[in-house]
Amino acid sequence: MSDLPGPQRAAVAQLATAIRASVTELHEILGLLGGERRPARGMSAAGSLIEEFSAAGAAVSVRSRGRPRSLAPQAEEAAYRVIEEGLTNAIRHAPGQPVSVTVGWEAGTLLLTVANAADCRAYAPGSGLAGLDRRLRQAGGLLGHELSDGLFRLHAVLPATLPSGARQRSGVNALALATGILLLVLLPVTLLLGVR
Repeated sequence: MSDLPGPQRAAVAQLATAIRASVTELHEILGLLGGERRPARGMSAAGSLIEEFSAAGAAVSVRSRGRPRSLAPQAEEAAYRVIEEGLTNAIRHAPGQPVSVTVGWEAGTLLLTVANAADCRAYAPGSGLAGLDRRLRQAGGLLGHELSDGLFRLHAVLPATLPSGARQRSGVNALALATGILLLVLLPVTLLLGVR
């Protein structure tokens, strides 16, 4: 790669990072099929994943709000996969364009958004999003995506748990879930209608 001009070298590095992430996931799937259970990767490993994509030349910005909470193991893995899929899709469909990752912790809920510039004519969601949707539903979450105003946005809502010793009423859980659903439904609608 050292003989390539700068832009091509960066594109190859980004592609290699995306391929490594895909191959790692393929190995995990094959391990599960063979009865092997690998430790789940979660939000604690997401920082390393983002650093890996950034080191490969992807312009990734991260914004976080709220106080992090613990997630069930299945939700941890699903959250990691949302970020991985969002970054991989960004490199595949919009190489060289900036990518933003937003992590929001609400009462009992983790809200994730990965957004990147995308050419509306060239973008076609693949099977990765269908598999990710199944994974999130199994973890008690929801997945949404939209392409508007030249941006592709991948949204996820996952249930979080309260710290040990804290009590949580079912009404708070329902409110948090309703908030997440509203964000997934109303945000795309307001973007389509041009409401800001």
